[in-house]
Amino acid sequence: MASSKATITNSTFTNNYARNVGGAMFLNSHTITLRGNTFAGNSTSDRGGAIYMQPRINTEKAESKKYGAYDVVLENNTFRNNKAYGNGGALYIDPSAIT
Repeated sequence: MASSKATITNSTFTNNYARNVGGAMFLNSHTITLRGNTFAGNSTSDRGGAIYMQPRINTEKAESKKYGAYDVVLENNTFRNNKAYGNGGALYIDPSAIT
């Protein structure tokens, strides 16, 4: 999803695989709400078994142009048996600083 807004509710993401990052989702330049979803059995050879998030540059919200900003809401989601062979079995946030 590039430079878009989305809401995903009550969906199931099961047994997805990504060769690099984000077994079920790779979020880059995103504004998204994920509510009441299930992520189960997803995997990746690197980072973010279920979800890999990378920020966009949003100068209005970012403290630094280097890191950008996230516009993500995660609410009441279930992460079960997701696996990353690198880091972040369920969720990987790059860079891994949340405020």
